[in-house]
Amino acid sequence: MYELDDSIFAAAEELFDLPTDTKRKNVNEKPYHGYVGQMPVIPLHEGLGIDYVTNKEEAQRFTHLMWPRGNHQFWLPVTGRDDVVV
Repeated sequence: MYELDDSIFAAAEELFDLPTDTKRKNVNEKPYHGYVGQMPVIPLHEGLGIDYVTNKEEAQRFTHLMWPRGNHQFWLPVTGRDDVVV
């Protein structure tokens, strides 16, 4: 259980370490469901909403948006699924 927790935190850290321009590609028409960050009133706050995270196609879409060459090490701990090819 703790290994999974550690791998999820490592995946989140890897995601938030991406350049801001990359994270800004995560756009969603619903407020606060895409990338949220770089706001003067709360400069240290960042958020990345991922809709339908358990859907294979959405998992692939988001991963390829952030990592065009894919990143299996990121997605496996987040989805808990080994059958998602990203």
